[in-house]
Amino acid sequence: MEYFKVDIKIVCGRGLAAKDALGRSDPYVQVMREGNQLYKTAVKTNTLNPDWNEQFVVHLRKKEAELTFKVFDYDISSPDDFMGEASFSVSDIKLYESNEFHLELSSDHGYIVVRAFIEMESREEQLKEKFIHKIRDKKEASKEQHNLIGIVRIMLVQAKGILPNESADKKWFCTVTLGKEERKSMIVRATPNPSC
Repeated sequence: MEYFKVDIKIVCGRGLAAKDALGRSDPYVQVMREGNQLYKTAVKTNTLNPDWNEQFVVHLRKKEAELTFKVFDYDISSPDDFMGEASFSVSDIKLYESNEFHLELSSDHGYIVVRAFIEMESREEQLKEKFIHKIRDKKEASKEQHNLIGIVRIMLVQAKGILPNESADKKWFCTVTLGKEERKSMIVRATPNPSC
């Protein structure tokens, strides 16, 4: 079986449809394959001629896959407006050559420019890349879960070798800090080796 690595760069859009009241749009592109989103560009505000210059990689088992580029106008208070779409088959990309496509949108309003480079890769390289992407995705997910709540139990048993203090009636305690939280232990009488 053959394996392929496809580098895709979404370069720009030109002459896109005006969807906002002021005759502009806030376009972005979704890249789809068999109903799954592979990539989504940033939103470019107030323009009909956006420059994205965003690049991503797709790993494929067959060269016959079709990629669909859907263009939307981002809206804050309502669903995003569909601006058109275009597709091409990965089989149209020449191996080991930089290919540029001017994809006319289905709405007949403008086009997007996409560059693609395809190369064959071994099964081992493809598995390695997928593993790296999974780790990256888990790191991103863990960043989003930074507000999780957990329980930490700390038991203070004994302190040793504390220097004697001049005042015999001084009392000792320990401060434990974890992140921004700080707690004090119970207070014990001053001795060189207090037990908590």
